[in-house]
Amino acid sequence: MPTKHIDNDTWSTIEALTIKAINMSGKLVKETDMIRLLVKKGADAITEEELRNVNGFSPKYGVLSWQRNGMITSHETVHPEEYAAFFNANSPCMTYVYGLTCTGKSNFKDRLLTFLPEETAKTLKVIDEDDGRVTEYLRKDLFERSFKDNNPVILIEHGKSIPEIMTRFIGPMATCNIDFVFAGQPADKGKSTKQ
Repeated sequence: MPTKHIDNDTWSTIEALTIKAINMSGKLVKETDMIRLLVKKGADAITEEELRNVNGFSPKYGVLSWQRNGMITSHETVHPEEYAAFFNANSPCMTYVYGLTCTGKSNFKDRLLTFLPEETAKTLKVIDEDDGRVTEYLRKDLFERSFKDNNPVILIEHGKSIPEIMTRFIGPMATCNIDFVFAGQPADKGKSTKQ
């Protein structure tokens, strides 16, 4: 059996439970049996949220969606499988994933793509700033692709706030010949505002 380091606090818990089990059963109990029991019980009880944050990492990206009917929705830090349900029900839409460096936005994108149906993938355009700079021209192209050509778009870009992200699209949107009014701020999570 491979040996792994167990910190002192965790080992103290194992020893205390082993002694308790010996006292309760009146039989010899080995620490390895206690570890096996704890791992099995823990594996059965651990939540997906605990697994996602096993190293203390807590994603801090944001997700905005623009629907063809002018609705803008802020999803904050939504899980990819939850957003996939929204995306599939409201596609085609333009999805904007933003956050600072190392906030989980590219991981969100990668996981989201695994939850989308094949027919969506055929028309989906995905741009990740990690693959190159996102220019005004590219933003205009993505906006037209989504609102003029009716195709889904996912854009992943460095950004710290909703107003900052929206400001980046005002110029490209103004140069498009699309009947779409862009004004105001998006609603809170799960709520939308007609633009």
